[in-house]
Amino acid sequence: MKYLVLINFMIVMNLFSQDNLIQSGPMLGYVEYREQMIWLQTKTTGDVIIEYYKKDEPDKKYYTNIVRTDKRTAYTAKLIADYVYPGNEYLYDIYINNEKQNFEEQLSFSIPELWEYRTDPPNFTLAFGSCAFINDLPFDRPGRSYGGEYSIFEEIVKLKPEIFIWLGDNTYTREVDWYSTTGFQYRYTHSRSIPELNKLLANSINLAIWDDHDYGTNNSDRSFAHKDKALETFELFWGNPHFGLKEEQGAFCSYVYADIEFILLDNRFYRSPNNLKEDNKTILGEFQKQWLKDRLISDFRPYKIVCIGGQFLNSEPNHENYMFVAPEERQEIIDFIDEHKIKGVVFLTGDRHFTELSKIVTPNGIDVYDYTSSPLTSGPYTDACSEKNKNRVDGTCVAERNFGTIEVKGERKNRQLILKCFDTNGNLKWQQMIKR
Repeated sequence: MKYLVLINFMIVMNLFSQDNLIQSGPMLGYVEYREQMIWLQTKTTGDVIIEYYKKDEPDKKYYTNIVRTDKRTAYTAKLIADYVYPGNEYLYDIYINNEKQNFEEQLSFSIPELWEYRTDPPNFTLAFGSCAFINDLPFDRPGRSYGGEYSIFEEIVKLKPEIFIWLGDNTYTREVDWYSTTGFQYRYTHSRSIPELNKLLANSINLAIWDDHDYGTNNSDRSFAHKDKALETFELFWGNPHFGLKEEQGAFCSYVYADIEFILLDNRFYRSPNNLKEDNKTILGEFQKQWLKDRLISDFRPYKIVCIGGQFLNSEPNHENYMFVAPEERQEIIDFIDEHKIKGVVFLTGDRHFTELSKIVTPNGIDVYDYTSSPLTSGPYTDACSEKNKNRVDGTCVAERNFGTIEVKGERKNRQLILKCFDTNGNLKWQQMIKR
């Protein structure tokens, strides 16, 4: 925990000239018709509460639960605004130890409109990316800094996405971090505290999966000895609606926004050891694999967006692609989609330090897509476009820092996805449209 004290002096504090009681945040987590979760981290122990009110009823105040932050949980707090009504915008203020925290901009959140059986579903924009390396010179490897161009987060904000999904390697644990709760909490705190992140955290719903660098050592699997510490820290710092299920641990969850279901998968906790000599290796484990199948066939949604750290459709068995680690499991999932004729499945993946869109057509004529988006601020894989991925959509390989968006548009029975890729300056690199 001693590194958390050091961080207070190393990082420029925080959201648009706020008071100095907040280490990082606020961050919007999941939102539902009846509640909004808001996350933040204080610098030291404190009692945190949020006062909120409808934009058009400023005199009628509501309050979240009170959370007392402490060192054991890295001074993090999750506050629930549960006196809310669909279709309303709320303004809010944060109080720590009864002191109002000051911001240059008024903080706000919006509760989605209740559209079912009433109107067409709302249009919205999803943004996403993976591989966000934040330099920390005392603990980085010697030589040229690996991270850079943090302003990419400010470019994302300009597009006003309702949701941002972090596709893994959202923070890069170092050798010094892997073996203790102190190390994990230090690393997550350091990555979360850069000022360029503030507006993205405060203005979009932030959801996350993890990959090896959030989870532990490079290419780590279920044998990683400290995965319990990794999972505990991941849960402390992210605002997903749930983390695994009662009957099974993990970082997986399901979330519905408008008419789209997001299926966030855990590709580490149950992954077969890399050096294990056996056939039919797994990435998901039996429970999570069945849970994924159940999510794919349950509820009618025009699109199911499946988020997982490593590439799913890349045809090449290399690096940590699904084709290399667990090809039989990959084919089993594809066969399930084909057999049940599940349309509208789009995988969002990261890890590879380059971007591309892959597509297959199953024997029953079902289109399946995989949009790999990477890296945000890590070093790009500049030779990536020479890889012989047979499923790559022409013109979609980008070997520089970038981020992606999906615009969800159209009437209820004619929903479309417009996939876009942008560079660090917000310039459009390519776009593709998907229809069911």
